Amino acid sequence: MVVLAHTLGRYVGNLALNERTRYIRPPRWAISLYRGCGERLALKPHSAAGYYILLPLPGFVGGFIVTVWLLVLYLFSSVNTNPFIYFQF
Repeated sequence: MVVLAHTLGRYVGNLALNERTRYIRPPRWAISLYRGCGERLALKPHSAAGYYILLPLPGFVGGFIVTVWLLVLYLFSSVNTNPFIYFQF
């Protein structure tokens, strides 16, 4: 997830025309996904901040889907693992 987030961040940074651009429109392949967001892929809320990538489903439905996805990911991941391999004799 971290690598994907960084890749999308670099992609959005490359789409920005200049530092004063506040909203970034989605590329052609993603326009149909972002119609509900006012056709905005990312926004820069403040001049000192970076770009925030918006989710394609705004509002309660999008937040609910992301929350359920993260909860399922957490519940099915093993949290009590030992990263080292050791032998017991």
